[in-house]
Amino acid sequence: MARASTSGVRGLFRMGKRWQLDLRWREPGTGEFRRYRENLPAGLSAAAAKSRAREILDAALAGGFDPRKAKPRRLAEALAEYSKWCESNRPKAARQRAATCARLLSGIGDRSVNEVSPFHVEKFKRDRLHNKLRGGKAKADGTKPTPPGTEAAPGTVNRDLEVLGHSFGLFASWGMVTTDQARAVQGVPHLKEPPGRVRYLTADEEARLLANLSPGIRPIVLTALLSGMRQAEVVSLTKDAVDLSAGMITLTTTKANKVRRVYVNAALAAVLRKAMARSPGSFVFSNGKGQRYTCDGVRVLFGRAVKNAGLDDFRFHDLRHTTATRLRRAGAGLDVVADVLGHSSLVMARRYAHLGSADLRAAMDSLPAPAEPVAVETAGQLVPFTNETKAG
Repeated sequence: MARASTSGVRGLFRMGKRWQLDLRWREPGTGEFRRYRENLPAGLSAAAAKSRAREILDAALAGGFDPRKAKPRRLAEALAEYSKWCESNRPKAARQRAATCARLLSGIGDRSVNEVSPFHVEKFKRDRLHNKLRGGKAKADGTKPTPPGTEAAPGTVNRDLEVLGHSFGLFASWGMVTTDQARAVQGVPHLKEPPGRVRYLTADEEARLLANLSPGIRPIVLTALLSGMRQAEVVSLTKDAVDLSAGMITLTTTKANKVRRVYVNAALAAVLRKAMARSPGSFVFSNGKGQRYTCDGVRVLFGRAVKNAGLDDFRFHDLRHTTATRLRRAGAGLDVVADVLGHSSLVMARRYAHLGSADLRAAMDSLPAPAEPVAVETAGQLVPFTNETKAG
């Protein structure tokens, strides 16, 4: 005889700290007795347990329910589906996210996908922060691993958590997990990140870097400095995207998936004109064999030049910081910097806000004196400060 459910949902019972589904019914049409049992994940909320129970119950009463298909997928299978989705919908990030999925699977384990709880995410976050997951092995995206024992940066950990949250959002839409479970996984707080890193070239550093660059990537670096474009945008730049007569570069494949136009000044036009004349193919920049450069190839050659120039903690992406810094010092506002760099909002550009301190000081100095005289120190004596005092 079937037990009486105390959850309000047929076949759903509370067993200690877990929910258990024990559903019995007769197959519509044939009257055949059927039974389905499932132990739901520990820590699953009552709402999520009831949602799962109703899902099974509705399928059973509709007829033709197959218990084998009701079994939840494993995390490895779900993440593999997510990686395939990325290949179709986020091709530029597919390789990097596949590497992230491998770390997630290593840290959480290949358990049932609907067993993944905030507890498992917290453990992954902790292990990832202290670099207990990679063990010094090469990463799937081909980049060098962090040495064993070296703590991963909070921002690095948070990027993995963002991929995990995004994947579970899709799992919920695909019916692999409940919406409540997806929200619980996404609700795990991220680590606090330090302010954005801003490293830029001084005039002396720029001269040393340019002197050590190989002739092949020198125009690539100059283009990055003069345009603020990302490395991938420069390396993949095609000739038909450059209109020197209009002084414009049109980028159709960008990080934000939006068309972006980059203005070309006289110095950049000279670099591009020379590079296109030397390149035999459709790309603006090509190596000695007439083939386009790859990001990995440029990264290696650039790293060698940085080392020979004696620059500390400088990456190709810091050329963008250099462009932004120089724009700010020339008086450009944050909105202009954001537009040049291709930021979709001013949030990222705020890291350059402090570079406008001279403009801020000038703005503050322009404020009129209050109607009530304020005593200020002048030549060792306190005198009333008024508009007349300021004018004098």
